[in-house]
Amino acid sequence: MDLVTEKTNNSWIKEHPEEELYENDEVRVQVVAGHTHGLIFRSDNFKISKNSTIIYTPTTQEDIQAAIKTSETRANFKKLPLEKIFKPDDLIFEDNFESFDTSKWTHDIFMPSKFDGYLGDFTMYTDDEARIFIDNHTLRITPSLSERHGDVSFELPRYGRTCLCTSTPCAKDENANCFYKPTTDRHSGFPAPVISARISTKKTFSFTYGRIEVFAKLPLGAWLFPSVMLEPDNLNCDNRKQLRIAFATSDGLNFHFSAGAVKLVKQSAGEKNFTRISEMADISNIRPYSYHNFTMVWTSKRITLYMDSEKIGYIVNNGEYDEPYHIVLGVSAGGHLEFPDSPLKPWRDFNQDAAFQFDNSFKDCCLTQGGPKCLDKNQEERTCSKTWTPHATMAIKHVRVYAV
Repeated sequence: MDLVTEKTNNSWIKEHPEEELYENDEVRVQVVAGHTHGLIFRSDNFKISKNSTIIYTPTTQEDIQAAIKTSETRANFKKLPLEKIFKPDDLIFEDNFESFDTSKWTHDIFMPSKFDGYLGDFTMYTDDEARIFIDNHTLRITPSLSERHGDVSFELPRYGRTCLCTSTPCAKDENANCFYKPTTDRHSGFPAPVISARISTKKTFSFTYGRIEVFAKLPLGAWLFPSVMLEPDNLNCDNRKQLRIAFATSDGLNFHFSAGAVKLVKQSAGEKNFTRISEMADISNIRPYSYHNFTMVWTSKRITLYMDSEKIGYIVNNGEYDEPYHIVLGVSAGGHLEFPDSPLKPWRDFNQDAAFQFDNSFKDCCLTQGGPKCLDKNQEERTCSKTWTPHATMAIKHVRVYAV
């Protein structure tokens, strides 16, 4: 083995002029190069034929990986496979949020549309600095109620010069997620009543298998939930697979934590339903105002979830989750999938007026009379939601991805 530590004529070279090669001799050249992002392997086979002609046979990346103990993690940067083989525990992605790094994150700017069906929540996402900003090495995302009404058309506001509204992968009309126009054809007949923010690495980084750690304080507020998850690069609109890293819900009175889970949303034959692949251990005594370390270990065999190093649960990976996933961070609200119907819930899943009822639960008599119920100006009973406090903000200190 030759160790090359210095360049010669701007190249990394090692020569053996004393070695003589003859016809039918076979030579294998293996190169291992250390790099800050991992190890780069290359293996080449040569055979000397008649007239000293060299027959070249490359060794595939799979052959190399099978011959040595390496990580099964694969990574993509800017949609292109990274031709590197990692060692277990290699750090392959990190953000400590010293500033907003546009080389890693892009804003997801869209609103639910009729094409999202009942699979969407009640949130429109923008790049408004009031909704998302970095302060003291912490990413903060703060939702708020929108002042939009269902009888007025409007374009989804966007604030960054380079951030453009983009349709969701399942939209058939590119304007459906960017412009609201009153119509009964829309799935709710009412614009998304919450404005929030969401960022992702879908344009810059994705990976298959790895350990992802998120150090965060989750949002606490009526009908809020964190979108701290992995989503597949190639989203199948009939089978939307999400890997939730951290998940918690609150009805405004109680904070209920579920350590994350695999979420599979299916729609077929015109029917839409939500299926939990695995019920993870639920924790009701979590400190909601504190930071916690949420970890997902994703391998070809299983997906395991931890909170503060405590194992919460796992599911067997039967090959269904073996494609590139990117990171998503955001705060969402309401919807038809996350909150079971109950007397405290202002809306009913899959009702046409669900978003409208959600919006009403924060306004008018609910503000002036207080309590879980109130009588509106028409003397009709209304179910109310508690006003959000500063604890509705989700705060994230860092995100790290390691090879497994």
